Amino acid sequence: MILAYYLAFAGTWAGYAQSGYYPKDLFHLRFRGVKIIASILLLLSLILFVKESNWAIGGTIFFFAIILLLTLLQLTAVLGKKYFRSLIAIIHLLTIGSLIYHFIS
Repeated sequence: MILAYYLAFAGTWAGYAQSGYYPKDLFHLRFRGVKIIASILLLLSLILFVKESNWAIGGTIFFFAIILLLTLLQLTAVLGKKYFRSLIAIIHLLTIGSLIYHFIS
């Protein structure tokens, strides 16, 4: 389930980084097709959420995950690089910890 959140985070970040509201001093991808990659990541995330639960619960969890991730991304991006990098580090640590836990058990 954490992989679905991670893909949703990557997709929302890639999509938000292309908007005009994204701070210019933060890192963002600069090549054609980023919006397509963001859409594919979000679609993969939705598929994983629906696969884990049924279609109604998975879609609802996906919807609320996107709202939460966009809120966190916008809040930390405006606050500055330190907070934004902290959010990215926390998400990576949670994902790695979850994957290690699933491989061990």
